[in-house]
Amino acid sequence: MKILVAESDMVLRFNLARTFTEAGHEVVEADNGHDALAAVDLTGPDVLILDLMIAGLDGYEVLRSLRAQRALLSPRVIVLTAFAADDDGFVDFAHVIGVLEKPLFLDELIAAVDRVWDELQAVA
Repeated sequence: MKILVAESDMVLRFNLARTFTEAGHEVVEADNGHDALAAVDLTGPDVLILDLMIAGLDGYEVLRSLRAQRALLSPRVIVLTAFAADDDGFVDFAHVIGVLEKPLFLDELIAAVDRVWDELQAVA
């Protein structure tokens, strides 16, 4: 499965990329919203792990762009946020499958990615 990690924090981005690469996934990284959207277009990830406070275009702008311009090709999105968030705030963004708060519990993120993997395997 192809995973795009869009995170401004270099250390967290590196650790997430390493974790998913070691689990056998193909990982692409972006450190800002513009690069995240370009990577969606270029690589067609299955999952986008998206920091809401990412540099450049913030996470909300990335989600709006995905919804408006790439609706059919959008990856499933797992939102990362440092602020308390309610999944209901993302109901308008059809491809958001989870919202996780930082500090991140890695097992929660792995479980969310595994659910997407299982779903993709069931369809294949």
